[in-house]
Amino acid sequence: MLQAHARPMYTDVSNSTFPLVLCGNLQDALTALKEREVIDHEIGAGWLEINCVSIDPCTQKSSNEDAIFGMPLPALAGVLLSGNSSALRLPRSAAANLESGQAPLRAENIGSIEFARVPEGLRLQACAPDFDLFRRQGRLACNDDTIVVINANDNTRACPGTLPYSLLDCVKTVQFDASVETLELRPPTQKMHFGQATWEEACATELVLPDIVRAICESLAQYTLSIPQPADFGTTSLIMYDFLEGYGCHKTSDLKESWEVLSRSAAPNRIVTCPQVANGTQQRSDPYTCATVCDPGFVLETTESGDSCVSVCHGMLSSCQ
Repeated sequence: MLQAHARPMYTDVSNSTFPLVLCGNLQDALTALKEREVIDHEIGAGWLEINCVSIDPCTQKSSNEDAIFGMPLPALAGVLLSGNSSALRLPRSAAANLESGQAPLRAENIGSIEFARVPEGLRLQACAPDFDLFRRQGRLACNDDTIVVINANDNTRACPGTLPYSLLDCVKTVQFDASVETLELRPPTQKMHFGQATWEEACATELVLPDIVRAICESLAQYTLSIPQPADFGTTSLIMYDFLEGYGCHKTSDLKESWEVLSRSAAPNRIVTCPQVANGTQQRSDPYTCATVCDPGFVLETTESGDSCVSVCHGMLSSCQ
């Protein structure tokens, strides 16, 4: 079996950008992930994203390189990209072409793109081509009946994202005719949907849990999974990606006001305004954190609902001045 390299957590050694990852072999990926224990559900070399290519949304370059100059191939945002281009060729397709004697510059895909890992802040559209239009005019366009859109905002389990997620959440189908199985939360004493442990065992406090796993364990009451099942005959080979509104490749130098912070250090990210606080202000304490500064005569009170500024006389006798 031809193997593909795992896609890393970031697209660069400076850990500044999360990639958009496009893959084939959905069923193989699901089988591999369901065998992993929850403590192993971290992105990176430990998870073999089988037969994948990635795009850096900031440089708009593919992880595939030009066969002659060894430079990353362009994969521009906001335009329709074909899975039959060298920029989006999947490793198994490229290897199959080499075995068949085709020139490396013409790395046609075998099969279609089946799933994607989409980081928070991106919108991905995938579709099958309008083959009749291509036959008549030689022009690539989506068949409107096959369009799938993934909006990875902060209310979804994007990957990586704000909400807790397992690696199974990172498998987003791009096939319009794929089916989806929803797996409801199981009781803590029952085996999880992946691995061999129960929720109770997996979330045991004596384990040194990765941050992702700890977040999952702290939100079990809301945690369910939607697992895609691949279509019998894949035809999805066109994609287009772009940033959602407000998201981009922002750096700390982009923060112009003292009440602005970045939603996270790695792109895609947002510039966020610190929330207003009665009888005080919230200002940036570091590029990613807002801190409350209370007005004279008020002191900071922190509760589960957030920070507030209360009078120094709060809870005291009426004679307090």
